[in-house]
Amino acid sequence: MIDEVLEWLLPPIFGFVRRKCRLMVQTSELHLFQSFTRLLDSLLDDVREAGKPLGPKMSEDKMTNLLQCLIVFVIPWTIASTITGTSRRMFDSYYRQLLNGRFDALPRPESFKLYKSTLQPEHGLVYDFLYDKDANRWVPWYDTIDKDRHIIPADATVSKLLIPTAETARQEFFLKTCLNHDVPLLLLGPTGTGKTAITNSTMAELPQDKFVINNITFSARTTAGQAQDIIMSKVDRRRKGVYGPAMGRKYVVFVDDVNMPQKEEYGAQPPIEFLRQWLDHKHFYDKKDTSKIELVDSMFVGAMVPPGGGRQSICGRFTRHLNVVSIDAFDDATLDKIFGAIVTWHYSTAEDSAIQRLSRAIVTSTREMYKLSMSTFLPTPSKSHYVFNLRDFSRVISGILLVPITVLTSVEKLVRLWIHEVCRVFHDRLSDFQDRETFFGLVKDVSERCYHLQLKSVLIIFGDYIDPDADNKFYNEIENIDDLNDVMNSYLNEYNLISKSSMDLVMFQYMIQHVSRISRVLKQDSGHALLIGLGGSGRQSATKLAAFMSNYDLFQIEVTKTYGVNEWREDIKRVLMKAGGDGKPTVFLLTDTQIKDETFIEDVNTLLNMGDLPNLYANEEKAEILEKIQLVAKEE
Repeated sequence: MIDEVLEWLLPPIFGFVRRKCRLMVQTSELHLFQSFTRLLDSLLDDVREAGKPLGPKMSEDKMTNLLQCLIVFVIPWTIASTITGTSRRMFDSYYRQLLNGRFDALPRPESFKLYKSTLQPEHGLVYDFLYDKDANRWVPWYDTIDKDRHIIPADATVSKLLIPTAETARQEFFLKTCLNHDVPLLLLGPTGTGKTAITNSTMAELPQDKFVINNITFSARTTAGQAQDIIMSKVDRRRKGVYGPAMGRKYVVFVDDVNMPQKEEYGAQPPIEFLRQWLDHKHFYDKKDTSKIELVDSMFVGAMVPPGGGRQSICGRFTRHLNVVSIDAFDDATLDKIFGAIVTWHYSTAEDSAIQRLSRAIVTSTREMYKLSMSTFLPTPSKSHYVFNLRDFSRVISGILLVPITVLTSVEKLVRLWIHEVCRVFHDRLSDFQDRETFFGLVKDVSERCYHLQLKSVLIIFGDYIDPDADNKFYNEIENIDDLNDVMNSYLNEYNLISKSSMDLVMFQYMIQHVSRISRVLKQDSGHALLIGLGGSGRQSATKLAAFMSNYDLFQIEVTKTYGVNEWREDIKRVLMKAGGDGKPTVFLLTDTQIKDETFIEDVNTLLNMGDLPNLYANEEKAEILEKIQLVAKEE
């Protein structure tokens, strides 16, 4: 009976997806069918574990209905899981017509018992609904979210907020299902759609006595040896040749940016080939003596952006092991919901009701500037850094929320704040005078359309350094630009008094603006900056002064002729111990002339993504670090 339904559904769906849809990852029909069976089996196991009888104990009609509903649910998320956008809408139309018997050449078999009333509701796509096995009905993904999660705590940190949406509910469902049933999973979607954040959040909620998590981020220079070292860094030796987590626990390896490694001469990607060997055979080989290493009680989860823009396509021999779940780019409604919830929460206590009402305008205007920047300022070989994603949208909102509600005295000030943050995120990336002029025109049009205010000046500066003697500094508008020159010179003179090497700087307008920009970045959570400019343009000097103004320690490496990877790793230990062990806010300043080995860039990338470098510390050093952190934890 089920075979008849599958023979009716699968061949035409395979054909339609291949002919009409744009696939983000190429894979064979056999591999797609294996993904289908893995997910279907996992869902049926959930039914059994919930105590529902299957087989003879369940009536034949109920059993048939359950199986057919699960099949109808699983097909879009396996056979047609690697399509997005317009292709999803095309597939939705074809799939519904096929299920309802609208094609004369593909008549419904009599054994197929589902009709219009028992299939996915028509208000939305088939991707928008989950089949609730307990209630035996289709529910929108958004309705599966616990209502308590919609409430944002008053003391929440903006950078750590995760606003639940239908997309987050989807990702969490498939992630938890695959983790519980040892199904390797690959999340595929554009930058900024929450693949990493949602995965890390979900894994953080897993019981620590049952799971060991290892987060890895690949880059273009990651090697197979580095991948093996990182994976082996969190497992124990059980017996000769067999490694794994402590007994009773499961080892989950989460690899972000899976497709970043460059292809070698013959088209292979060694780190991915290493992962493929592990998934193929459940073992790999020791790099020293080539003895076999079997990794048990372990599973793989990956995330990647679709191929293009420096990211490679990955081989089908690797993806055949994985269930691929694609994440569509957020539509306007989803963006408005996510950022609207954050802005509304922040301004909910504002005394001026006009400021509260501007919450929607802030999100709408930021979304327009984000989309206009992406479509207007396209990357070229000379402007390769003209790459915008949803993280830039988030940075604008985060910058706006830096200003306390108590100092927002008018709607006009809020609009000036929005202009300042939009300029800092989008304008500061532009390296061409004509592009900057175009950008100012876009800001003027959007501000008039969304706020009904005319842009008078773009020389707007916000910062928290205008009063050096203040105990409680906060981010606010600097209204008198003329006073800023005196304040900067005061900071510079103070810096020269206590520094071993003084800086002889002339604080003209552009230098003041650059220092202010760096100070703003340092004030934000996870604030990192890439300064692009000609030699002698003041990048290091501006950074040193901004770090001093923000009460940050400055750390720089001293490169000599004999400076190599070992010395670099020792310097990394020192800066991490300073920031993490001693709790001192620290700016790590690294210039292009100090990068003597590509390993340096690889390590910086890993630090920014994970906050740690694998196999950096010896066991004695780890014990010392634990002792330091335990004292801090007790105090808190």
